[in-house]
Amino acid sequence: MASQHFGFLIADAVESRYTMRFITDILTERGGRMKTAERTALPEEVGQAISQVKGRLLAAIERSGKIYGFWGHPDEVIRGGDLVFAIEPYKRSAG
Repeated sequence: MASQHFGFLIADAVESRYTMRFITDILTERGGRMKTAERTALPEEVGQAISQVKGRLLAAIERSGKIYGFWGHPDEVIRGGDLVFAIEPYKRSAG
């Protein structure tokens, strides 16, 4: 399956300028500018719609086994206990 995904990325790289750099940045999160996060909704996210959260890109939430993604449910309101999948800035520790 991973080789198939890699093949899709290579094919897409032929037609797009930034996709491979973006994906590489996410996959190398220790040295990149962003990372993926799968976690419980943060207190400051609860009560906001997926599309309203600032400072990160929320791709989807999972609630009771159902996925609510930005592509079909951008106005879905995040609840406490929701599982969040997000792309966030990678914060390096000072020092």
